[in-house]
Amino acid sequence: MAAPGMGKRAAATAVDFMIFYLPYCLSVSDAASQPVRVVAAFSSLAALAAQCAVLARDGQTFGKKLWGLRVVRRATGENGGFVTNVLLRAAVAWVPNLLLVSLGALPMWLLADGLVLWWRGDGLSLHDLIAGTSVVEISP
Repeated sequence: MAAPGMGKRAAATAVDFMIFYLPYCLSVSDAASQPVRVVAAFSSLAALAAQCAVLARDGQTFGKKLWGLRVVRRATGENGGFVTNVLLRAAVAWVPNLLLVSLGALPMWLLADGLVLWWRGDGLSLHDLIAGTSVVEISP
């Protein structure tokens, strides 16, 4: 199993982000009617729950499945399950960004995460280093 390039990881992340973010944007839009906003909010939460479920079960989100990537524990190469793949990776990858945004700052943790991935050249991002995981390419 080889480490994927930054392009595949970025594309998978973009797919995953849009699956959640597009319904979320509709749910907070003043242009949408109240029933549409409610359905969009539930859709956003359902997308998030589905992503967490498949990430825990398979080590893959929908974007990672699309691009042939999988999250594994770095030490064993096995699926990390719910605690490692969902809780730990989310805590170190997204919580700092959400805190920064809630304080009115730019999500600089996201930039730092990407810079570490680019700088290291071994396919490990900052949140992979902290969580003890790696993202690998799998054969179809």
